[in-house]
Amino acid sequence: TESAQRTESAQRTESAQRTESAQRTESAQRTESAQRTESAQRTESAQRTESAQRTESAQRTESAQRTESAQRTESAQRTESAQRTESAQRTESAQRTESAQRTESAQRTESAQRTESAQRTESVQRTESVLRTESVLRTVTKES
Repeated sequence: TESAQRTESAQRTESAQRTESAQRTESAQRTESAQRTESAQRTESAQRTESAQRTESAQRTESAQRTESAQRTESAQRTESAQRTESAQRTESAQRTESAQRTESAQRTESAQRTESAQRTESVQRTESVLRTESVLRTVTKES
């Protein structure tokens, strides 16, 4: 009977030890699973953060490139507009100069024509005066 009791006690002890070992194993497995889950969540969170940062950086780069392109376009348009304005001003100035030169040339031509006409008139008048004088002298000579 004592031997049976010792056997039964030993069996209960062994069973308790097996139960405790199983519980420790299960607890360790739950802890390991929780740690793996937490590590995976941290990894996923870090990947999402990195992806968000890359997306934000790409968006900032794209925005900066669009801004730079717009500034270059605006600068080119201002340069082109300034060049067109300058060209128009040079053309207008050249046209005014040409018009002034044509006016001056026309005035010189008109003045020369008036001078020539006045000289011809004066020459005709001198000739007529000489002819009249000669006619008077011939008349006086005949009468005397």
